Amino acid sequence: MEPMNNVQYTSEPTSDEFEAEGQFIMRVPEDRAETIHEAIRDGNVHKKLSIALKEDLRQGQVWLDGSMLYTKLVDLPSIVESYKTTDKKNFYKTADISQMLICTEKPEEIECKSSESEEEAANKQPQTYMYPHGITRPLKIPAGLQRRCSLM
Repeated sequence: MEPMNNVQYTSEPTSDEFEAEGQFIMRVPEDRAETIHEAIRDGNVHKKLSIALKEDLRQGQVWLDGSMLYTKLVDLPSIVESYKTTDKKNFYKTADISQMLICTEKPEEIECKSSESEEEAANKQPQTYMYPHGITRPLKIPAGLQRRCSLM
């Protein structure tokens, strides 16, 4: 594994004209989550939260109330549906979410796998952006499986 030494980060958000459209799940450190919740309640998310992705659209930076977090956009193993309601009775599907933006205090190390040729690597999704865990860990392990797992 090699650290991301060649990635340049800036201390201030830039105002590029590219704006991504879509929905994703955003995972931030617990101490920063309350800042986002307050911004949503107050209706000023655009003032407190800014997301900038690099050209590869996988790594970037998030500015949250003046502080910077490092991000990585990963693919989830399954699709999560997003719904919206106006009257709390009728729900409308707004998107299929298949990616999660993971925000951390320190830049993550990216594992580079070079066992494939360049053509094969160009045609496949890089394994470094696959997040096989999903958005939560398993809630319950069946008793028979739990006994087998403890024997291994």
